[in-house]
Amino acid sequence: MAKQPYYILFSDEKQDVNLDFKPVQVDIFDQMWKEGHSIAAIAFRIKRKKVEITLLAMDREMIGAIKPRTGGLNGSIPFVNPNTKIVVGA
Repeated sequence: MAKQPYYILFSDEKQDVNLDFKPVQVDIFDQMWKEGHSIAAIAFRIKRKKVEITLLAMDREMIGAIKPRTGGLNGSIPFVNPNTKIVVGA
């Protein structure tokens, strides 16, 4: 098999990354981002993968919809995953 001359993000079907968001999900993301919640907390709340939320954050920042914040992707509010009891962020 010939090697392609470029790399395509998320082209491996095992990755299963969904880049479509409903407007309500974007609204929840924006609000939680402004409040200081971590990417992990936002992903848990809207039932999406952390990579999808991270890419949404990058997109929203690039278009000026959100601003950089204290704690960056981890935010300033610790998140305790109720399923694992692991603390993420802050």
